[in-house]
Amino acid sequence: MSYTSFFSLCVALKEYIEDILPTNTTDQPTIPFPTLPLELRELIYRYAILPGDPIARSQYLSFSAVDTAYGDDPRYLPWLPSLCRVNEAARLDVSLFLLRIAEFSILYPAQIPPFILFLETFPEGIGFSAIRRLDFQLFGRHRPLFGSGNPYIDFMKRCPNLSQIRIKFDVDYLAQQSWDWRDGAFMPPMKLQSFHRRVRELHDIIAVYSLKGILELDRLNKLTIEAWPRVRVGDQYGVENMLVDCAPMVRQLVQWLREGFRKKGREVEVLFVEASSPGLRWTGQI
Repeated sequence: MSYTSFFSLCVALKEYIEDILPTNTTDQPTIPFPTLPLELRELIYRYAILPGDPIARSQYLSFSAVDTAYGDDPRYLPWLPSLCRVNEAARLDVSLFLLRIAEFSILYPAQIPPFILFLETFPEGIGFSAIRRLDFQLFGRHRPLFGSGNPYIDFMKRCPNLSQIRIKFDVDYLAQQSWDWRDGAFMPPMKLQSFHRRVRELHDIIAVYSLKGILELDRLNKLTIEAWPRVRVGDQYGVENMLVDCAPMVRQLVQWLREGFRKKGREVEVLFVEASSPGLRWTGQI
C-alpha cells in the first residue's frame, strides 16, 4: 500500500495501533515498528498520543493527587497513554518519549515519591535522564524543615538533563507573617508604619528554600520565577491601608541566580513573571 503524504501514513499507523492494543501482546518483546529509527518512531508516537495537536512542541501534564492515590503498579501511571500497555518494550520506548516532550506540573512534595517510583522502573536511570521540564506552582508554599533540604530541588537534582523549570512564589509566603486576616487567623496591627519591613530579606529566602541547590543544575538553560507579588492590607479600623510589594525582592533573587550561574561559567535565562492570579493554573500558560 502506498501513501501520498506522511500525514496519511500516520493515520494508517494510528489505526494499526488501535487494532493491536486490545490484543494480548505480552509475548511480543520488541517495540512497535522496531526497524524504524527513533526519530520516525517519535513522530508516530506524537501523532498517536497527541492527535489533536500532532506538531505541538510539548505537552503539559499535571501530576495530580489522583496519580498518587490510586494504582498499585508504579509502571503504569494514570496519565500514560494506552500505547504503553502493548508490551514492556513499548512501555519503555513510548514513556521515555513522553517524558522528553512533557512539562510535568508537581504540586505537592508528597507527589514526588510516587513519581520517583515510576522513573525507577526504567533501567540505568534513563527515566530521570529523560525529564526536561518541570513546573512547581506551590514551590513557595512549602518551606522545608530546617536542615532537611528542599524536596522539590532534591528531585530536580536527580534529573541530569533538566533544561527548564518554573517555580512560583506568593507574597503571603514571602512575608514574615500571613497577611490573610479575613479568616481571623491574625489581628491587624494598630498602625501600619512598620509594614514595609515585613517582606523577608533575600538571604532569608535563599536559606529558607535552599535555593543554592538550583545552581547545581548543570543542564538548566531557563528558569522562570512566577510570583503573585502584591497584597493590600489595612489596620484594625479600616482607616489606613498600604500595598505590600515583594516584587523588588524577587528581582533581587533573579539577579542573584543569574550571577550565581555566571560564576559557574554558565549563562542561564532567569525570568521574573507576574502571575495572573494567586491560585493554580491548569495549563502551561502563565
